[in-house]
Amino acid sequence: MEWIPLDELPNRILQYCEKNELTREDFGERIGVSRHSISDWIAGRCYPKITVYEKILRLLQESETE
Repeated sequence: MEWIPLDELPNRILQYCEKNELTREDFGERIGVSRHSISDWIAGRCYPKITVYEKILRLLQESETE
């Protein structure tokens, strides 16, 4: 699994959502968190827990291989 620096994570999430026509709520449902958590990460107010971060990485990387 390739790690994404935390400072790049917000842009990667936004790109993924745009590419897949997802709302923050849709993205959150895919990884099991609220849209508020997604908004906090994008705004840089906090970062995801490592277990959630790993789910995000898998989701983003699966998307890149499609």
